[in-house]
Amino acid sequence: MANLRRARARSGTGSVIFEDAKKLWKGRIRIDGKVVTYYGKTQAEAAEKLDDAIKKAEDGRPIATAHDRKRTVGEWLTEWLEGHRATAGKGGIELSTLSFYESYVHHHVLPALGDIKLMRLTPKDVRGMMTGILGKERPMERQRADGRVVRTGGRPGGTPYVANKSLIVLRAALAQAVTDGDKGISRNVAKDVKPLKWEEPEVEPLTREEALRFLEAVKGDRFEGLAVLVLATGLREQEALGLLAENIDLENRWLRVRTALSKHEGRYFVKGLKTKQSRRELRIPEFAVPALERWLDIQKADKEKHGDKWSNEFGLFFTNQTGGPLNATHVVKSFQQVLAGAGLGRKRFYDLRHGVASYLNAEGHQYRQIQAQLGWSNLSMLPRYTHLFPGDQDRVAVTLDNLFAPSKN
Repeated sequence: MANLRRARARSGTGSVIFEDAKKLWKGRIRIDGKVVTYYGKTQAEAAEKLDDAIKKAEDGRPIATAHDRKRTVGEWLTEWLEGHRATAGKGGIELSTLSFYESYVHHHVLPALGDIKLMRLTPKDVRGMMTGILGKERPMERQRADGRVVRTGGRPGGTPYVANKSLIVLRAALAQAVTDGDKGISRNVAKDVKPLKWEEPEVEPLTREEALRFLEAVKGDRFEGLAVLVLATGLREQEALGLLAENIDLENRWLRVRTALSKHEGRYFVKGLKTKQSRRELRIPEFAVPALERWLDIQKADKEKHGDKWSNEFGLFFTNQTGGPLNATHVVKSFQQVLAGAGLGRKRFYDLRHGVASYLNAEGHQYRQIQAQLGWSNLSMLPRYTHLFPGDQDRVAVTLDNLFAPSKN
């Protein structure tokens, strides 16, 4: 049996230093139920590492075990996602947030950083991930005459937006590792990396004249009622798709916004809205009622056509041909086709919501009224959602002329 030489590293610490059969000195200590071992070519080297560990423990800093030193970024991200999956939609994060995390982890963070040891991850590594994202190939897109977007090949360059979102996800994962205190790290290196400069694309909602052309062009379309309701009220797309039939009263023109449609791993579900401001009662403008009544006629025809196969599991107001939830992708494609048919430029379906905020702002409605209509938690969203239309600056100039132009008398 090997002759082990032992010596106390520090009185009262419960640590030991010994030399093993291979003439390698080891310092060992039990902290918070974990046995941690440090190695040194000399007793002094092992003792120094052990003393450093003891000081970290006294200061409340995490102590890295042998397992901690081997753990990769990829292993921790996998563990982090598994933890969120266990509680997502059950009091933890939203399922949509989980999907967001999973997408960015698997497509961007893991390929760049997954093999790096978690304890050795540096800000330089994180900046390298972001630079790599900018160099990724992304599909080239072209809009056809009918409004459909097709891919025509590839072009280099991911976007700063994607790089910054990847940084946000990594920060969240590392923050959890630091908070847990048992991963061997005490610093979130992603916080030392600055986001890339990025300007949000300018949103140009339909002008009043364009909106009138759109309303005329969308008549008779299967999604007319949905598009008109969003244009008339400023509902979020998920709120409109998840609107329950019991929460809309066409006769009295009232709408209760309480739910939203969501999708996770291919399955639809209806969820409640998170904030008090999102849960709101809205008046339906009179011009939208005929389109909504036409929608009810379409839905009635669907029921008669499909009979027992028609099933509205969630009690939705807007449904597909067999009573299920509407596919947002199909809605957007139809929307683009209507825009193209009306000779209007490509817009996001979400721009209808921006339009409502802009129309109300242009007509002088109080900011609080706009906030209540759109369901914002605070007024900080106002600059992002309200946009100037052609002629607005002319009206400003006229106002100032009226105030300061020399009298003609």
